[in-house]
Amino acid sequence: MNLKHQDAPCDLTRKTGKDSLIYEIESLQPGNNTTTYYAMELAAKRIKYVRKHYAHNSPATKYYIFLLTDGLDNASPQVAKEEKMCLFERTPEQYQNRVQRKLKSAMGLFHKNLFEVYPYVYKGHDLQKAQADNTKTKEEFDNYLKSEMSCFRYASHGEAPEVIVKEDLDDIAAALTEKFEQTTYTFRVPRSYAGKTIRMTLNNSQNQEIKFTAKVKKSLFTYTLTDIELLTPGVSFVGSKNTKPLKADKSRIKEDKVNAFFVLEDLRYGGYKYDLTGLKFTQEYNDAKHGIWQTNTEYVEVKENSIDTYFLVVIDGSYSLDGGQELYEKTIKSKKPTHLAREKKIATDMIDVLDVNKQSKKAAKKGTSPKTKKK
Repeated sequence: MNLKHQDAPCDLTRKTGKDSLIYEIESLQPGNNTTTYYAMELAAKRIKYVRKHYAHNSPATKYYIFLLTDGLDNASPQVAKEEKMCLFERTPEQYQNRVQRKLKSAMGLFHKNLFEVYPYVYKGHDLQKAQADNTKTKEEFDNYLKSEMSCFRYASHGEAPEVIVKEDLDDIAAALTEKFEQTTYTFRVPRSYAGKTIRMTLNNSQNQEIKFTAKVKKSLFTYTLTDIELLTPGVSFVGSKNTKPLKADKSRIKEDKVNAFFVLEDLRYGGYKYDLTGLKFTQEYNDAKHGIWQTNTEYVEVKENSIDTYFLVVIDGSYSLDGGQELYEKTIKSKKPTHLAREKKIATDMIDVLDVNKQSKKAAKKGTSPKTKKK
């Protein structure tokens, strides 16, 4: 961490990058004690380094940290002092505040980037025993865990993700996959449409039509879509269930003086991820004066040319995942998968979900009909 140069991130658009990351995950070895605070401080500093030296402070880059842990911290202050991260030993409470400061400073001053931390707690042997020893109900103990680990919650914009507590690693895997398996659709609206109502229609290769209307409003610093009305039942995206306006992407204001760009996050159809394969789209506009819908024949879909997401997975590799070193070794001898092995599997499965090349091939295969193949 104290070297001037750090290695580049693993590039999942290249096979060598994917193989390198999988190798690093598979090489992880278990150990005693849990140093979650220290690991998260390293993660925050790594995020800051990548932002400066590899993303070159691009405001379009999104950052994520995914934390998988099975318990409370018991050694970070000592390790941080030994590794010269801290000159003096901190109390656990002081280190919690330290982690929050490091997360908040990772994006720098006046940032526009999205940076979110997702803490997932596996309620394994140690935590279940602690709950029983303290005669706490599941709800009481889970609330205690969420309170103790609230220092890991962070979001640069909006409300920070909640601490997720699960008693099964499969549930954590499902929650992580759901986060990654989201459709994000970006579209442009001419700034000259301010004061008008637009109607967007999307239709994919499965003939799933999404249609909605919204009013385009201009304020002093940005453009917003208000009065959004979904005309298709079962359709949703982030913000569609409340009355808040959808603000334009500020990072694109300087690159395009004619259009405003809007992003639909987690676009779903019937509760499931909306597939953009074979997408056809139309944009119409209507002014209050004439009440006539007209098609924007010059509308062009936004094509994203770069992958601008950087993520870190912080994995707890302590023996306590399996109830201690003795039980871990027994699990190894029985040739059953250890909980650390299952955590590694979760991480590698995440890579498959994020693998752009793999997902593109899957989408192309899914969207190809026999007639298309013939042509």
